Amino acid sequence: MSKTPDTQPAIATTPDGAPALQPQGIPAALFMIQQVHAHPHQVTILEAGPMTNLALAIRLDPSFASTAKQLVFMGGYLDLSMMSVTGNADNGSDFNLIFDPEAAHITLTAPWARITSVANVSNDVVLSKDEVDSIAKNHKTPVTDYLVKYYVPLAMWDEVTSAIVADPSLVTKTQDAYMDVETGKGIGYGHAYVWPDSLAPKAMGVRKVRIVQAIDKARFKKQYAVWAQGLMGKH
Repeated sequence: MSKTPDTQPAIATTPDGAPALQPQGIPAALFMIQQVHAHPHQVTILEAGPMTNLALAIRLDPSFASTAKQLVFMGGYLDLSMMSVTGNADNGSDFNLIFDPEAAHITLTAPWARITSVANVSNDVVLSKDEVDSIAKNHKTPVTDYLVKYYVPLAMWDEVTSAIVADPSLVTKTQDAYMDVETGKGIGYGHAYVWPDSLAPKAMGVRKVRIVQAIDKARFKKQYAVWAQGLMGKH
């Protein structure tokens, strides 16, 4: 008899197995609220998945978003319909928004000091098998072993987003626009929409978002290799 989602996270098995690290005994929303208030205007929220917990934190504590430093999220694909037809359909789906559109709407209309969207730009960043082998060749670490063993040629969505938080200078081009997520049931459900300042429906609570359009991919890959090889901070 299979376990229910009450006792087992409702996720598929993966080749590398389930994580051994156990969750803390506090809901994620409450943990984030605690940390933001313990370090007001210093905490960057890096959202690399659906925004359900963020929406819960915002509803539980209306001051949560404004007390954080900023929100950087992996999501907000724009004009990718043709990619799902002519390319890899997995790379044309804004999963983090589509999974819980209502939560995304609540999150993106909250009073953050700054919101940054990282999506389209990360679809263009993929490590080839040769690049992974090169990273692992001279510096063998648990991370490089993992990269080689479980290599899949996927876009580096969360890696790029995390790198931008750690080193904002990787960003070479941005565009500010108002953004929201469609919550009406239909073919646009869960999709992001953007407006220029002059056309934005501001009375609906939409907020301005910095959309990352280009990064220094060569420098990102170089920094990623340094991290994977465990050389960060070594000279």
